[in-house]
Amino acid sequence: MTNDGLREDMIKRGLKRAKMFSWEKTAKETLRVYEEVYNDR
Repeated sequence: MTNDGLREDMIKRGLKRAKMFSWEKTAKETLRVYEEVYNDR
């Protein structure tokens, strides 16, 4: 991108968005889904 202001803004937004995700949260959600599927059998 040639627009430095836009590029910096997108970097900041991307980093802020990345903080919404974590491996721990992913693992907990995956386990929850597995347990839900297993219990519905």
